[in-house]
Amino acid sequence: MKTVDLGAIEPAVADPAQPPPDADEWKRLLLTGDANLLRARWALRYTIDDPAAHVFGFDAPAVMVSNEFRRAVLHATAACTADRALRTDVEGLRAAIEDAARARFAALRAGVRVERVEAVALAPPPTVAASFDEVVQAEQERSTRISEAREYAAKRANEAVGESARRLSEAAAWRDRLVAGTQADAAYFERLLPHYLRRPDVVGAVLLQDGVRRALDRVSEKRSEERRVGKECRSR
Repeated sequence: MKTVDLGAIEPAVADPAQPPPDADEWKRLLLTGDANLLRARWALRYTIDDPAAHVFGFDAPAVMVSNEFRRAVLHATAACTADRALRTDVEGLRAAIEDAARARFAALRAGVRVERVEAVALAPPPTVAASFDEVVQAEQERSTRISEAREYAAKRANEAVGESARRLSEAAAWRDRLVAGTQADAAYFERLLPHYLRRPDVVGAVLLQDGVRRALDRVSEKRSEERRVGKECRSR
């Protein structure tokens, strides 16, 4: 297996108003589809699967492979935006270069089988590297905030579901107690009705006494509760 490392690709355009720090740095710049520049090094790993076609079909096979790989890199980068090439779709750019190189060698019958294209280095030009880092940090912060917001929303939703289930359960229990109490009262009055029809004065007096007794019991319970709470408060 052989490897071609393209670390010096001439740019398609140059801006004389902003000369690069050195020629080698400028040679590593590539032009993207949205008219931005990026620094890149790509490596092609390939195998010669037809030695005869490869050696005898070209005057300088190694130069041919390097030039065709260079062509694939330039064309694929020119069809890609800087944001995709550097952040959001690096794998897409790598695959595009690999497909372009593979198709080109097949068309030329170069006797070459492309094994893998790899990004050795990808970065924005030094003049805008700080701004690019700020964008990356802002994107990371945004993703973090969105993730935190989704976690909070999921937590609150779960809590709301639990609170809803608790309140429904309490309401159902209260309903059952109310229905049971009402049914018990109805059965009691049905049993009491014949006696009331015969002696309403006696039954009325008994009911009054029973009502007064229950009221006094509740008052006594209330006072006992107040005394207990008072003792607890004083002990603190």
